[in-house]
Amino acid sequence: AIARTVRDAAVLLDAMAGHTLGDPYWLPDPKSSFLSAADQAPRSLRIAYATEIQPIGAFDPICTQAIEETVQLLEQMGHSVESIALDFSDLMEPLIAVWQAGVDVGVPANFSRSAESTAEKAIAPSRNVPQSRNADAGLRPQNRHKA
Repeated sequence: AIARTVRDAAVLLDAMAGHTLGDPYWLPDPKSSFLSAADQAPRSLRIAYATEIQPIGAFDPICTQAIEETVQLLEQMGHSVESIALDFSDLMEPLIAVWQAGVDVGVPANFSRSAESTAEKAIAPSRNVPQSRNADAGLRPQNRHKA
């Protein structure tokens, strides 16, 4: 973890904020420190949430349950929470075009052959691990690159 508390994170942001020599872009310095903002009493927020995205569909039930529990907690804290409908249908065609263009440009000709070879090596049983432990042999650093 980088920070254990909100105050720790605020001190870290204060140290990192602002322009550094060589930065091509940067935000203006904040009007007050992040640490002083962390010490202020939180105000009531308006928060929107969704449990499905069109055209993809509903979230997994476990995720939906977690969202609903979070909504209840936020309401108990005094925040205004409302469900919204997200519809990304109009973005699917451009997304697919950009994705396919990236695939066409960025994948080497021998990708599928090398990917299959790498996958076969990763799941092949290691000769140095007893058979009963082969299931996790590929995850152990000492066995990853042995023939």
